[in-house]
Amino acid sequence: MRKLFYFVLLSSFFFSCNQRKGDTIIRNVRSVEPEDSSITLKITGEKLGLDLLCPLSIASVDTILLFYQEFEEEMVKAYSKNDFKYLGDFLRRGGGPEEVAMFGGFTQNVDQNGKSNVLIQSYPQYVAILDLQKTLVENKTVYERKYSFIDNERNSRFISSNFIYYISGDTLLLTKSPERSGKAEDGNVYYELYDYGSNEVLKSFYSTDLPLVPNAYALYRGPLALKGDRKKIASFMTFMPVFSITDIMTGSSTQFFPFGKDEKIEKYIEKTGYYYLSASASNDLIVALYRNGVGPETLHNDDSGSCFHIFDWDGRLLYKLEVEDNIKCMTFDEHNKTIYAVLMNDEIKRYMLDDLI
Repeated sequence: MRKLFYFVLLSSFFFSCNQRKGDTIIRNVRSVEPEDSSITLKITGEKLGLDLLCPLSIASVDTILLFYQEFEEEMVKAYSKNDFKYLGDFLRRGGGPEEVAMFGGFTQNVDQNGKSNVLIQSYPQYVAILDLQKTLVENKTVYERKYSFIDNERNSRFISSNFIYYISGDTLLLTKSPERSGKAEDGNVYYELYDYGSNEVLKSFYSTDLPLVPNAYALYRGPLALKGDRKKIASFMTFMPVFSITDIMTGSSTQFFPFGKDEKIEKYIEKTGYYYLSASASNDLIVALYRNGVGPETLHNDDSGSCFHIFDWDGRLLYKLEVEDNIKCMTFDEHNKTIYAVLMNDEIKRYMLDDLI
């Protein structure tokens, strides 16, 4: 666990100069320990005939499945969800205008004017809305809109952020890294609602309000899932069974302890375990991949299975869907009520939920 947190100590040192005196941040967070009235079901997946080497991220975009493979020359491969036919690949690593310097995987679908696109983040250079259909037709990366962060002031904002989300027009949501934002005395992740055109922060607000565990900032991080209408965001923690739902418009947030609140957070440092590994959302539901504290030494060959936790946007745990598979990451197709997942052994499976939910 010491190695896991080492890099954030260095980040705190190098980026402490980014702290802005007098910043006002909304901390309107309430805690909830909900009763577990969920339905537990066992489900099985169908193996798909896709042969991919070490996909690290998966996204369902309209009728297309996207896979991110870090070590391929063209890092994203596209397949039809109708017949799983190969449609093409794109996104090259490099310093060119349509290339990416550092890509962390798929974070957001952008649905506009009846068209589904996907957000591409090249850290720390730009965030762009990729025109998926044009990209596949023209066999090259085509951006519909691009937000550049190469100038000094904007670049410092990007460097102190983890992920950036598109809200509307020039409005973006920045997920801030406390140690790289000069707020290492806190540790809780917070957001900035940011106007790109004027380069101004409209509002800053916290998603959680947990006690500081020194030098353990990674403890509060994990997968994020933005609501389809972009009004709320769910933040799950990888190393603790905790998540929050934040209203982007008001800045208010609720942190949930679905299995009870532990008085000593330090225990999650003393014994490292994985809880929430991946998350995906629609306008109605949040689907999170849960691993029940499996240790890092057994994560990749664990045979205890995985679980999909399905929540509504009020944080109620509706279903626990147990599977025998050791899952790495997943995405939720709200239209077909299907979960697509990448297993640790690189198999691709789908889990049909139509008859269950």
